[in-house]
Order: sequence, then C-alpha cells, then structure tokens
Amino acid sequence: MRYILAAAAFALALFGSFARAETPQPVCGTHADVLAWMKQAYSEVPVSIGLASNGAIVEVLRSREGTWTIVMTQPNGITCLMAAGEGWQDVAPKLPEKPA
Repeated sequence: MRYILAAAAFALALFGSFARAETPQPVCGTHADVLAWMKQAYSEVPVSIGLASNGAIVEVLRSREGTWTIVMTQPNGITCLMAAGEGWQDVAPKLPEKPA
C-alpha cells in the first residue's frame, strides 16, 4: 500500500496531476530524478543492472530494510517504475558451469 501511495505522490510531483483516474499511468521520469527520489523516500539504491533485448536497462533497487523496486530505463532516457515490494533477499547464484 505504501508503494501505491508513494508512486502516486511521485507522479503528482513530476507531472502535476493524473490524466484520468480510470486510466492507470506509469510512474516515470528522468533516470536521475527517479533514483534520487527512491533513495530519499525509501533509502533504495541500485544493486543489480542488466540490458534487456529491446535496449532498455533494467535495475533492481533495494534498501537495507528489504524494500525493493524494479525500474526500466528506455533508450530515450525515460525511467519507469515496473514493480516494487518488500522482503527482498539475496541468494547465491546457481549459474551453469561454463562449457569446456
């Protein structure tokens, strides 16, 4: 619930108002603004990053308390929140052996 309220507040701060209540809008902004806001509001910082097949950059942000957010930055530089939650846990990677 706090992420829904936080996302709404973030969108309101960035865009001034919502378009239409029945049409959900993604929470987006510049990469710097989104990361600064997540750090200030939730103490979340990037811990993982990857390149998607469409050229977008996907990042996982997390806090020491275990809250997490996944953001995606499109090639045009716009970053959007994709998912968020609580209880993030790091696991030991179980990658396949490299072929000989």
